[in-house]
Amino acid sequence: MKKKVNVFGKSIPVLAIFVLGIALVSAALVPYLSNVITGDVTVDSPMAMSADGTTYGGSQTLNFTNTHGGETFSYKVWSKNQGNINVSSYPIMTIITTITEGWTGEEFTSVYFQDANYNDGGGAILDQGLEILPLLYVVEDDGELSNFTAGTWVTDGSVADLKELRLVFKSGNLPITYIPEVVSWNNITITTALTIAPDNYTIKLCHIDDLATGYCA
Repeated sequence: MKKKVNVFGKSIPVLAIFVLGIALVSAALVPYLSNVITGDVTVDSPMAMSADGTTYGGSQTLNFTNTHGGETFSYKVWSKNQGNINVSSYPIMTIITTITEGWTGEEFTSVYFQDANYNDGGGAILDQGLEILPLLYVVEDDGELSNFTAGTWVTDGSVADLKELRLVFKSGNLPITYIPEVVSWNNITITTALTIAPDNYTIKLCHIDDLATGYCA
C-alpha cells in the first residue's frame, strides 16, 4: 500500500516528497561546493639565490651606497635549484638608481664575469674573468632583449621605467638549465664610468621563468 500525505489540500505520495527533498538539498549544495573549490594557486619557483653561500631566498638585494664615477665594486652570488627536477631559468640583475633621468647605458666601463671555470680548483679566483659588458642586454617590458650599451631602449619607449632596469647576460644558452641541489656561483666586478652621477645604487638578483612577466621582488 502506497502511503500518501496531505500537502496544501492535495494528496501526495510520500516517495515523491522524499525525492523532492533530495533535489532541494542537492541544489543548495551546488553553490556551496562551487565556492569551496574556487580560488587562486601560486606556485613558487624552486630556484633560489644567496649572497653569502648559506642563506637562500627567492631574490637578493645588494646596496652600494655613495658610489662615484671611476669606482670598482664586486659581488658574488650563489644559485641553487631546490626542486627535484631540472629547471630552465633566466638569472637576471635589476639595477636601480634614484637619478631622475634613469639609466642611459653609459654608466659602466667594464663588467667582468667569473664562475667555476675561472678558479684554481678550490674556489679561489685567478684572474679578472670574462668581460661581459658587450653581452649585457636590457630586458624590455615586452620581454625582448636590447643591448645595454647601444642605448636604443632609452628613447624608443621599450622600457617604461628607466630607473629600474632588468639586465641579463646573453651568453647564447638562455634560459639556463639548473640541476636539482647543484650549487653554482658567479662573481661580478663592475667599474663605473667617470661621468656616472653619485648615488646610492641598488642591485636585485633573482631567477625568472618568463622575461616578459618576471621581476625580482
